[in-house]
Amino acid sequence: MPTVDLNGVPLAYEVAGSGDPIMLVAGTGYPGATWSPQLLAPLTASHTVVTFDHRGTGSTPSTPERYSTRGFAADALGLLDALDLPATHVVGHSMGGRVGQWMALDRPDRVRSLVLAASGPGEWRVDKPVTRGVPLHTAVAMIELG
Repeated sequence: MPTVDLNGVPLAYEVAGSGDPIMLVAGTGYPGATWSPQLLAPLTASHTVVTFDHRGTGSTPSTPERYSTRGFAADALGLLDALDLPATHVVGHSMGGRVGQWMALDRPDRVRSLVLAASGPGEWRVDKPVTRGVPLHTAVAMIELG
């Protein structure tokens, strides 16, 4: 599995197919191999499909800092830049959808479209000032900005 060096972190990835790029972002604790061949085969027939292993999953080693969806988004964006791909369709499952939301917020020029599969902005609790993933006000801003 090839890797790209992102500030000393060897991020493992796979690229298959050709055409408009699609990045598939896996959910919590899952590597890029979580995407089944039955899903990938029709996509790679008409698209360049990029999958990758989040830090601490698959072939990407863990790192000592605290993980966050925004940090995973920075990794994904760094991979897109390293691969020199144009604006990319991003499909995120579960936590991968929250990663995709940060990608779209932090670098809207890199995200052509965003599909959230079984995802949301993160945990929100009324009894505690805790927001995980993309904060509610940020999600509202994304909707208002289209």
